[in-house]
Parts: sequence; structure tokens; C-alpha cells
Amino acid sequence: MNKVQLEGRLGRDPETKFTAGATQITTVSLATSNDYKDKATGQFIKKPSSWHNLVAFGDVAKALAEYRKGDVIHAEGKIQYEDWIDAEGKKRTGTKIICFAAELKTTPEERK
Repeated sequence: MNKVQLEGRLGRDPETKFTAGATQITTVSLATSNDYKDKATGQFIKKPSSWHNLVAFGDVAKALAEYRKGDVIHAEGKIQYEDWIDAEGKKRTGTKIICFAAELKTTPEERK
């Protein structure tokens, strides 16, 4: 099974484009926290965020396009790996999340 659930903040405003068949595609970056509380000391440990590239299609893309940088969302989808050759001829590998559902967690008051 390939299923992932993420909750975090959008790192930029969503970008939207359309296929030749008029299907909406929205992409956005999502930061998730790796912070934790050390059980031995009780001290809060701050770690760098992990960044995820989300891609959504159709109705999910339409909803995701309404969100803004800084919004907290809950996203569900699957991991997809890609290989390509860059402009310098080097093999590159990337990861993206194909988003099947996205829910805004930021309240209207927080968005003001």
C-alpha cells in the first residue's frame, strides 16, 4: 500500500495550470515539523522542517488552489518517485506527493 498523510504549513502560494483537456493541476510545497520533546530531559528539541512537493488534480487541485502560504493543511495521497536528466546531463531523482485529499486546518481568524 502506498499512502501518506501529512500535516504542515504551505511554504508558498499554490501554482495552478491546466492540461490541454482542461484538467486543473495545482502544485505547492508543504513543510512538516520534525520537532520533538526529549523524554529523558523534558526539553523541546527543534529540528529542521521536512519539505514535500504536493501535486493535485481536478477537484482537489481546485480546493488546494484556494489555500495560501502559511496555511496549515492536512493532506493525504501517495508517494511518487521521478527520475530525469537535468540540463547538465546528470541523472536526478525527486519525490512528490500525489494528493487525493487536502483539508484546510487554519481558521478564518488565523488567515486575516
